[in-house]
Amino acid sequence: MKKEKISFLLFSLFICLIVKADKFQSYLTEDDLSSFRIVKAVVCVQLENLADYPDISIIGLPMNMGYKKSNSAFEFKSGTSYLIQRFCPITIYAINREYLKVMGIKNIDWENDTHVIKSNLKIDAKKCNSGTPILMVQLNYKIAGFLDSIVVIYKSSQTGIRQDIKHNFVQTYGYPGDSSKLRQKF
Repeated sequence: MKKEKISFLLFSLFICLIVKADKFQSYLTEDDLSSFRIVKAVVCVQLENLADYPDISIIGLPMNMGYKKSNSAFEFKSGTSYLIQRFCPITIYAINREYLKVMGIKNIDWENDTHVIKSNLKIDAKKCNSGTPILMVQLNYKIAGFLDSIVVIYKSSQTGIRQDIKHNFVQTYGYPGDSSKLRQKF
């Protein structure tokens, strides 16, 4: 099982490096690849239990001055890992899937629209780039439920691939709060 997980992660690393995380992120060059081996890890994220919430869409919104907010939003898809750029943290939102289809992802004011629920989570790749000899970090998250006007998302696992490939790690986490206080409907 562990070898299968590492093989999958190496494949994911390859995919993350050659495929754009979304249409607004650039391809990596050979120079970028060599710099990852020295000071920064490739950080990929995935939401694991999207199928449990078929009526909502989870949206990632890069929060960087270089991005125009409405044009940089992307929808998380089940089973897909997304490359998170180092200087561009991602804020997560939930929205009714039908409303998103009607409005279109580029026409929604993510901060002020009353149909949008902000998450407790902000994914920041800088927090994973500590100068250690890690090539890739795969962060997996799960939706725990909804609390007041927040969608609660927590880190369910973290896997790292180190340069030497012998000392890779997998850490799993449970929901740290009281899940009985969460509702499961949007």
